[in-house]
Amino acid sequence: FPVTIPSTNNIHLFIDSTRLSTFYVKQTNPFNIQVYTPWIQQKQYTLLINDSAIKDCFNQYYKNFKTSFTIPDEKAFGSLTLTLLNKQKRNLILQLVTGDEAETIINKQTIKNDKTLFFKYLNPNIIKLKVIEDINNNGVWDTGNLKHKILPEPVYYHTETITIRALS
Repeated sequence: FPVTIPSTNNIHLFIDSTRLSTFYVKQTNPFNIQVYTPWIQQKQYTLLINDSAIKDCFNQYYKNFKTSFTIPDEKAFGSLTLTLLNKQKRNLILQLVTGDEAETIINKQTIKNDKTLFFKYLNPNIIKLKVIEDINNNGVWDTGNLKHKILPEPVYYHTETITIRALS
């Protein structure tokens, strides 16, 4: 459900057991709330949202919410740099997908020209590169329409999988 934040006074962030005063909360859309602070790697954080901090679309307040998490060391991640040559200037969607049959999308970029792409903070994994020719430029793969004799948008794969390794 869409939510609103009537007041950020009831949202608290702790590092270890110390309450932080230097953070802010931003609602990026009706379904997404982000918390910003100068995060410190390998530290334990706790986010506490009191019951009067967030309202749903029915004007009801959410119950208390508490979650703990640790900011991982950036060396636990890998990165990937790709240079894509799009000589025909087609609308393309490049997807990094998991190397299994599920092909879960890890990252997605829309490309119209030659471009060098940098992907940071990738979890170690085996991935595939999938390119969709976005003929109608709507940002998603279209299956086509048999009744109207419209073919599905072409999909291409890089022939080899790519192993993402942690930097450490």
